[in-house]
Formats: sequence, structure tokens, C-alpha cells
Amino acid sequence: MELKPVDFEFHCDDSFGGQAIPDAYERLLLDALNGDASLFTRSDEIGEAWEIMAPIIQGLALPDAPQPSSYPIGSR
Repeated sequence: MELKPVDFEFHCDDSFGGQAIPDAYERLLLDALNGDASLFTRSDEIGEAWEIMAPIIQGLALPDAPQPSSYPIGSR
């Protein structure tokens, strides 16, 4: 897979007929007020992510730590 630039044209009014679309924070606040937590990360999920990443971050900060391996674009 390789990324390349392409032309993209999107007109909100054409797709949504002039309907008011809430911005990201408005949607998040409305979801919080309505009790919809589907867009929020749960605290146990955040804790688990730190359990996984903290040792990696600490290990990479050591002076003799090996650098992460890289691979050529398009390789497996």
C-alpha cells in the first residue's frame, strides 16, 4: 500500500442539504449530557494501554536501548 495525493472536493450543503452539523465538541457534550459514552475512552482501557506502553517507553529512554526496527515500504 502506498499513499499518494488526490483531488478531493466535498460540499457539506450538497451532502446534507443545509442541515446544521454540530462541531466535534458540541457532539461530545451532547453525548455526555445524554449519557452516551460510546465516543469516550473508558478508564480501564486507558489504564491497560499504559500497562502495555509504559515499559516500552521506559526501555527506549535508556541510554543503551536499541532503536526500533524499521522496514522498507511495501515489504511484509
